[in-house]
Parts: sequence; structure tokens; C-alpha cells
Amino acid sequence: MTTRKSLTPNQIKNSFDELFNSFTDEELLDQEARLLSFRFLSEIESAMEQQKMSKKLLADKVNTSASYITQLFRGDRLLNFNILAKMQRVLGLKFEIIRKEDQF
Repeated sequence: MTTRKSLTPNQIKNSFDELFNSFTDEELLDQEARLLSFRFLSEIESAMEQQKMSKKLLADKVNTSASYITQLFRGDRLLNFNILAKMQRVLGLKFEIIRKEDQF
């Protein structure tokens, strides 16, 4: 019969910190890119809802496939600037960049 050693709360916290801080720089950059893409797509989706535009119609208007648009919204593909510019034009949007000082 084996016995299990109980961990202290501090040991548990250290284990979780180690687990969540073990991402590579490449993984962190990929995560940031996905978050940026989702932020744009969230605004695009809101404009589409207001204009009662389907993803299929958006795809037609930006000259791409409906499956590509679906992949973007699912997070399977990253948004590129050419498609973003076309979506902005089609939906009558204007994205602006506001620079904030690093909070890291």
C-alpha cells in the first residue's frame, strides 16, 4: 500500500505557477495574435448583426469563401490585413489604433 504525501498550499500554488508560466515565447505570441484577431472579429460580428448581414454574404462581398469566414470566426485561421481592410470597407467601419504604454 502506498501513501500519498499532502502538498502544502504554497506547493500547490508553485505547481500552478510553474504550469501556467511554462509557455514558450512563440506560444505566447500566437496567443496574442489570436486575441487580436478575435477583437477585430468581435467588432465585425457586431456590425454584421446590426446590418443583418450573414457570413455568407460577407464572404461574397469580400471575395472569399464562406468556409474561410467560418474558419476565421471559429479561430481556426488568423485574420489577415487584406481581408480586414475589405471587411472594414464592406461594413462601413473604420478601425483606429490607440497606443497604450506597456502594462507588463
